[in-house]
Amino acid sequence: MRRDRRSFLQATGGAVALAAASGSSGAQAQGAMAPARRATGEQQAPKGLTYATIMTSGGYGLGIRTDKGVLDVRAAEAALKTGAPTTVDAVIRQDGDLAALSRLVEQARSGGDSAKYVVPEAQVKFGPG
Repeated sequence: MRRDRRSFLQATGGAVALAAASGSSGAQAQGAMAPARRATGEQQAPKGLTYATIMTSGGYGLGIRTDKGVLDVRAAEAALKTGAPTTVDAVIRQDGDLAALSRLVEQARSGGDSAKYVVPEAQVKFGPG
């Protein structure tokens, strides 16, 4: 299975919005900040999630749009240790536990542990696209 942005977008039904850093140095910098864990076997990217690169106090990271705002996955992962990927590139490479993304979003929607990592969309600084 090809693991590039085009095949990733096609596999997720086009429901994904990417605001990823451009250029190889930006992608390499993002990848260097992400945990290097790779789950075993092929994973299915969660469907129906809108991904973006967001700027946080720790640098660029993965954001997922929710009905309450944008979930800062990097901050949620640092606190909750779910094994979720923390950059868009890590999602595309299938690094980490992709299913953990859905769990974090569900927790955020229901007011669970990850809810405190949701930033109102008007306050989000999106990464370069």
